[in-house]
Amino acid sequence: MAALRRGWAVALAALVAAAMCAGMASAAVYEVGDKLGWTIMGSPDYGAWAASKKFSLGDTLGTPLAAPAPLFLRHARAS
Repeated sequence: MAALRRGWAVALAALVAAAMCAGMASAAVYEVGDKLGWTIMGSPDYGAWAASKKFSLGDTLGTPLAAPAPLFLRHARAS
């Protein structure tokens, strides 16, 4: 019976340790081009921008885009 409890305690400790490590390995979100953004104006060097970053598995590349108009506004514009 004591061996069974010890086994459960070890399994629980391993689960807690794994959960703590998962929080440390969170993914990052990068805005493409930083302050310049995703643009063709000014001939940005995106290769140099990418080389200056250390990307990891799970990271996200993005750029803030204008939100699309709600459906009722799109319908009103089409009329």
